[in-house]
Amino acid sequence: MPRPPTFAVFTTASDAPGCVLVLDERPGALSACVLARDTTASPSTSPTLVARALDTAGTLQNMSDKVSFKLSNQDGETVSDADLAGRKYVMFFYPRAMTPGCTTESCDFRDSYDEFATAGYAIVGVSPDKPALNKKFQEKEGLNFDLLSDEDHVLAESLGAWGDKTLYGKLSRGLIRSTFIVDESGSLIEAYRNVRAKGHVARVKADLLG
Repeated sequence: MPRPPTFAVFTTASDAPGCVLVLDERPGALSACVLARDTTASPSTSPTLVARALDTAGTLQNMSDKVSFKLSNQDGETVSDADLAGRKYVMFFYPRAMTPGCTTESCDFRDSYDEFATAGYAIVGVSPDKPALNKKFQEKEGLNFDLLSDEDHVLAESLGAWGDKTLYGKLSRGLIRSTFIVDESGSLIEAYRNVRAKGHVARVKADLLG
């Protein structure tokens, strides 16, 4: 069974009534995420995931609890949330095709594809790359799932996967390596943000597949 995060009532922001701060101490997890939740529910009740998230200044950003998109895949074909309606899926965001970390993560998803499929999950990769680069990436690594181009990063922003990050000691703004689990209704039910490429897929498998 997946190990649940630790829940604590969030009381430090005046604009976050009825929210919970989730402190997730599992290896490779985001340290904290703020979720909308009915505070009358038992702390053991898992909240509806992803209503808000902390930005780097500690303030609250609005986020989507539904995944809605219409993007081009590596072949230039349009893929939308409607195409995945009625299916569970794992959507992972990677910063740049053909780079070492993104190759490691994508190939781990490739190698685990059958296990996810057996459990009823489709896999979709998303990056700010153009379809042509994603096509080269898919062919080079033999990736067995669609790679979608979120060139204007609208989808990434809507899910809190775009923002400030530090790379080699320098602050920049861009895609934050993240993975989202979406249920059959298109609702976001699990979020992994600011993850490391190595070992991340194993963590997702442990949580979803046991």
